[in-house]
Order: sequence, then C-alpha cells, then structure tokens
Amino acid sequence: MNARVPRKITLNAVGGLVLTLLGIGAAAFLFLGPWKPQDHLGILHGAAKIVAIGLVVAGTTLMARRRGSADNG
Repeated sequence: MNARVPRKITLNAVGGLVLTLLGIGAAAFLFLGPWKPQDHLGILHGAAKIVAIGLVVAGTTLMARRRGSADNG
C-alpha cells in the first residue's frame, strides 16, 4: 500500500507560504470589510487555522531541506 503521490499534489515550502498568505488575506478581508469582525468569529478562526497550517508546512519543509543539506555537505 505504498502509493506514490504525484509531485503537483505534494505540499512544500511554497505551498505553505501560499496557505499562510491565503489565511492572512481572509483575515484582512474580514477586518477591512463593511461588517463587524465579531459577527464572523468562526470564519476568522478558520483563517487563523489556515495560517497556522501554512506556517507549520513551510517551517517543516524548510527545516528538512536545511537538515538534508547539512548532512550532505
């Protein structure tokens, strides 16, 4: 059961940064919109989770890349 994942589906540092920017954009949209952010706390919580996931993905891939280059060098 060792299925290979196509390269375009994997999440790397760029994907993590895109997720982070998407979450920040969603939060900014809520704060800058014509409505009160308190009315949409659930959506804001979801945007914060997207930012957190993006930061974790980007950080772990960058650390793995750095650790891999230190082992090879």
